[in-house]
Amino acid sequence: PYIGHPGVLRSQQSGGGYRLYFENLMNKPLYIVNGENDRLYPAASLDSFIQILQDVGVSYTWTVIEEGEHNTSWLPDYQAVIEEFKADNPRDPLPANIQWVADRTDRYNRNHWIEINEMTEADRPSLLQVTRTGNQFEVDARGVDRFTLLLSPHAVDFDLPLRVVVNGESKFDGMVEQSEETLLDYATQDLDRTMLFTAKLNVSLVD
Repeated sequence: PYIGHPGVLRSQQSGGGYRLYFENLMNKPLYIVNGENDRLYPAASLDSFIQILQDVGVSYTWTVIEEGEHNTSWLPDYQAVIEEFKADNPRDPLPANIQWVADRTDRYNRNHWIEINEMTEADRPSLLQVTRTGNQFEVDARGVDRFTLLLSPHAVDFDLPLRVVVNGESKFDGMVEQSEETLLDYATQDLDRTMLFTAKLNVSLVD
């Protein structure tokens, strides 16, 4: 993000009035640029947000343009550095470690291959953390009643059983069939040929 401020998203007037969950930026390295003398978002006004990124372990590079204002006149001088940053941090469409915090299930409830479908309490955020090792999924779920794992042949072996352990308890151990319908459904939604899912596994944590 360039010459911006995360507080804009939080504002009802200028943004959507959204809650901000910086944990959701895991696996998404940021190259941040702000001007020292920006009349709208001076670099010093981001100090607390940058500290949060550091505290939660988000990978970032923050560049402050000395005497810089609210413009991108600095961009030509930094173009090569930015391109190098992008080359050094390629996007992983199917990360083995993933997490998501959500406060709703109608929108903004999915991250790559995990999706929160039902929350325990409507007014409290839910957290889903998943580690995939081969065909085994270790899940830490807090405030989540139901979730979905989207499965790709580039990440799991459909000729072998899958095992899902949630909060230390086995919730699934068996075979999963691939589905053309699932493939077409998510391919249509995502329009991303590096992130194709041929099966989905719905997991319930309630009786």
